Amino acid sequence: MNQVYIWAAGLHSVLYYVLIFLPDKPQLLIDLWYGPTLILVGLYSAFQARSLTGASRVTWTLLALGAASYGTGDTIWAFYNAAGIESGKGSLADLFYLGQQVSFVAGLALLLKEQMNRRSAMKFYIDILSITTLVATLMTHFFILPLWNQSELDFTSRCIQVAYPFFDFILIFFTICMGYLWPKHFQGVIACLVAGIWMEIFADLYYLQTTMTQTYESGNMVDPLWGMGMFMVLISLIEVRQEYAQRLYSFERPPAEPLQPLRRIALAFTLTPYGGLILLSLLDILLPDTIVLKLGALLTILMLIFRQLSIMSENDKLLHRAGQLNKALEESVHRQQWLNEELSTMHQGLRVKSYHSDI
Repeated sequence: MNQVYIWAAGLHSVLYYVLIFLPDKPQLLIDLWYGPTLILVGLYSAFQARSLTGASRVTWTLLALGAASYGTGDTIWAFYNAAGIESGKGSLADLFYLGQQVSFVAGLALLLKEQMNRRSAMKFYIDILSITTLVATLMTHFFILPLWNQSELDFTSRCIQVAYPFFDFILIFFTICMGYLWPKHFQGVIACLVAGIWMEIFADLYYLQTTMTQTYESGNMVDPLWGMGMFMVLISLIEVRQEYAQRLYSFERPPAEPLQPLRRIALAFTLTPYGGLILLSLLDILLPDTIVLKLGALLTILMLIFRQLSIMSENDKLLHRAGQLNKALEESVHRQQWLNEELSTMHQGLRVKSYHSDI
């Protein structure tokens, strides 16, 4: 990683925490701490992305512009907050916040497009869908339904509030996919990118939870995760080099190899649906109004059953293929023996002819 950018982003975040612990907090400065910086750094990163080629240029340009869009929304929200304008019911700031999420979803979709391979093992994708179902179930129960049922919001504001966890859910799904499509020579970039996205998602969910309970206060300990996450995404852009772009994203490269996740990631993702199913069962017992949890658990069970059937089908195909190869090997050995016998007979005949010629 480029140490200068990492230290700069870290120092920027440390100074934010210094500001919020001052006896007389400069609230406007705190609210504006990340916004303008992200606008400038995001636009600069989008300009730098022009040096990339193929789909990677579009991917990282979208991510950089998404960070700039978030910075714009944050700047607008800071002035709303300073002027005492209520911005929680749908505003211009939300337009730019959602613009950031749309840009991130589009960028990650393009990032994954060239790595997804239909020849990959079906059970990997079932694992991804199972984990995504668990996440969607929990987000729907704890965030989407409570936000939608807030009676004081109009229809437009409800749609805007629900859009945040909806896009967060899509980003979670994409990051899970990236865990399976983690090229060894690209680990640093992907790790930085995923970490940044999860920081942003955590801050989003914390904001939604505190907003629903009316306990949110600007300038808290979690707020910097939005800006830190954006900086992590932009730092990952710095690490993308021309050779990586040509190797991973060029449409002219050979077809992708079958999916080969890291062992520890594959094991963790295989076990997670079972642990999640236990969690949903416990929540179903302890919490009221758990129809969403019941549906999520049912879908997870169906996917796990389908996964076992897929494994059985793959094993059957492997056994069938092994039988075919064994049969072909036996035929090859038999043919080799027959050729050796023919060769021995011809050699014996030549020896007899040579003997009679000498006589």
